[in-house]
Amino acid sequence: MPQCTRAQRQLLELLRAYFTGSPPEAGLFEGADWPAVCREAQEQTVSGFAYTAMTRLPVDLQPEAALCTVWQRETMRGYLIFSRFFERQDAFCRLLRENGVAVLIWKGLAAAAYLPEPELRTLGDVDALIPRGQMERAVAVLTANGYRREKDNDDDTEMHVALEKDGVHFELHRTVTKGVRLPDDYLTGCFARQKTVELAYGAFPAQDDTDHAFAMLLHMLRHFVSSGFGLRQLYDWAFCLQYGAVDRARLLDMARTAGAERFLSAVTDLCIRIFGLPASHAWAVPVSEAACDGMLEDILIGGNWGRKEENRTYSLVFSENAGDGGEGRARQLRQMAAKMNRLAVELCPAAKEHPAVQPLLWAPALARFAYHVGTGRQQRPKIGLAKQIAERRIRTMREMGLESEQKRGS
Repeated sequence: MPQCTRAQRQLLELLRAYFTGSPPEAGLFEGADWPAVCREAQEQTVSGFAYTAMTRLPVDLQPEAALCTVWQRETMRGYLIFSRFFERQDAFCRLLRENGVAVLIWKGLAAAAYLPEPELRTLGDVDALIPRGQMERAVAVLTANGYRREKDNDDDTEMHVALEKDGVHFELHRTVTKGVRLPDDYLTGCFARQKTVELAYGAFPAQDDTDHAFAMLLHMLRHFVSSGFGLRQLYDWAFCLQYGAVDRARLLDMARTAGAERFLSAVTDLCIRIFGLPASHAWAVPVSEAACDGMLEDILIGGNWGRKEENRTYSLVFSENAGDGGEGRARQLRQMAAKMNRLAVELCPAAKEHPAVQPLLWAPALARFAYHVGTGRQQRPKIGLAKQIAERRIRTMREMGLESEQKRGS
């Protein structure tokens, strides 16, 4: 097990207990710092699962009543958000299908469907796969019915188109990733093999379990080599393998096509080790324990999508592409510029819509950041530690056979 805080170990135990349906190991929670555990759960967006498992502990080991009440309300709020998302997604799918546009839901509600309590899964947006030849019609239908197209980004033409309506974000994907090779018939085959997901709220079209598992795997891979991914995505993977009708041979073949078979093995091994996924799900693909530990450290340091500022975010500045030379330095410069733009948008949210203005705000953004560090509102970046994290990330990616083509695709 890699280095992690006591609160992180306790969170992992709560997630293991929820996954296996067993009580948490009580001895780990003597004198627990419950506010710290709650913060970890929130940063990893797995708060509802942790709360449900916590209630299986003896009463004298549970948090104080006030914290329990807040945590319970946050969990119950997730049920309302889930219902709202399902309603918006249902209207979205019906509108497209009534206008002759094929659509498949992936991630989000499709991932939640594998869970015994889908409402506990945090939802961020609605991700839909649209046939490439129907994308233009899909966007026209949606914008004519009140969906507002969001500002184009680097992924907009290659991967997806982003829209928003009633506070819910929708991403219309042409593909499930970029920078890696997909099986020749994957995108067209998804629509031929689609299934209907049935929940208490209603039904929706989705990829079959094997296609969806492959899409989730590539989504984790893409974020692992860029912003990082969190425990929630790893949890999705564990539940998908445990409860989905995944064709293991086909999934392994697809992972090999994408050059991701060792990544497939690593994420599965982590689920076996920390969540209690049965060992029968392991793959006969060699991956070192050090590589798995490196991935878990990255997840625990970074939080969901690498959102935790601290050292994980800054380590990205020092992450190089495979090998040395101009390509690695150019990547560093791009990452530094992206970080500065992010600080600029924090200072002036309106700058998000005007990328050309963002560099003009770098100086005041740095001054604001320095003020926040000085007043204790933000952690001072530890550059030495960030470099160590970056070096470990590079070693981990090399051990998993992630080549420069996949990193460029991130």
